[in-house]
Amino acid sequence: VGELSIGTPRQKLNVVFDTGSSDIWIPGRGCTECGDHSTFDSTASSTYEAVLNKDGEFASFEVDYGSGKVSGYQAKDTVGLGSLSLDGVTFGEVNFEDHDIQSFMMDGIAGLAFRGLAMVTKPTLLETLMEQYPSMAAVFSLYLSNDPSKTSHLVFGTYDLDIVGPNATWHYTPVVKRGLGDFKYWTVKMFGLSRLNQNDDDLCSDSCYAIVDSGTSGIAVPEDVYDDLVKLVTRELTNCKDITCYYAKQSDFPDLVFKLAPDNEFPLKA
Repeated sequence: VGELSIGTPRQKLNVVFDTGSSDIWIPGRGCTECGDHSTFDSTASSTYEAVLNKDGEFASFEVDYGSGKVSGYQAKDTVGLGSLSLDGVTFGEVNFEDHDIQSFMMDGIAGLAFRGLAMVTKPTLLETLMEQYPSMAAVFSLYLSNDPSKTSHLVFGTYDLDIVGPNATWHYTPVVKRGLGDFKYWTVKMFGLSRLNQNDDDLCSDSCYAIVDSGTSGIAVPEDVYDDLVKLVTRELTNCKDITCYYAKQSDFPDLVFKLAPDNEFPLKA
């Protein structure tokens, strides 16, 4: 979760910078179904512009996530990212959030995926950055820390080498376009998912695809390989029912390895 501002003068809200979606949405003033989230007051912004549909009515907005739905209306305003200011960005001004989303610690979402997923934020946030700051390198970097002493951060236009050790290695995997039309997700190709240092029961030996999604800390797999993955993880444990294992310690579970094109191997410790 990081800070994003909307309007003139800037109104600050906390959002998830989400590589798994492409739209920006924030709760609007007067939303009675947005939990305790901070809201955006459009009447206090001199650069705010409502978006109208072909009938001259407020253009609606709705998006579904795995955790629920949000809905409201489309609008345009200036978006601030740190010292950067982006003019005329289209976003969703939400007046309804499903119950689960109301309980989230963030106020809204700022999508960092591609145009093919965008419902209202067209051009996308990244496209607008490149258009309005043409001298900026077309790159962003995301550092997520679970150590309270090390702050997570998102950097546009560069990356921060201060957070890596002296023997750090650069790993590259290409983004893959699947299907017709615009790019959608940050999709990468995998060529293996197995126990670390074991090639038996590889769940992706014939190659498969995955998306890099900063909006979740979970790992999702297709339904048709779910049972095989559970068996792979619990094979040497004797008291398991589905994914619940009784009297088991963390050290009882195996380390896994994710293999990404062209030749990267990333271990996931138990």
